[in-house]
Amino acid sequence: MSVKLTEGAIQRMVQSAESKDDPSFHPVLQIIRVMEVSSAGNAQKRYRAIFSDGNFLCQGMLATQNNHLVESDQLTNHSVVRVNTFLLNDVQGKTIVILIGFEVLDNPGEKNW
Repeated sequence: MSVKLTEGAIQRMVQSAESKDDPSFHPVLQIIRVMEVSSAGNAQKRYRAIFSDGNFLCQGMLATQNNHLVESDQLTNHSVVRVNTFLLNDVQGKTIVILIGFEVLDNPGEKNW
């Protein structure tokens, strides 16, 4: 299955807060890398991801309700996803995209761009 990434989606996501509220905006992105973030104590696992629209890369986080996708290997490096909902969070002056709702479309096992 060859899936076309949504070119320009990263830029639109991080530069326009309104894009997260646009019901017609469901960008297709590739997860370049997903990795567990160290947490102190008994905190729930968190996963950081680097994703691409084919032109730009962005760092972000997966909402914890998506942990099962990583832990069951449904979401791995190079997976292609359609983002349904996301939030923007400002952390130390950097915009972080948090993927809340998404569906895994494909996993080509390599970069799709």
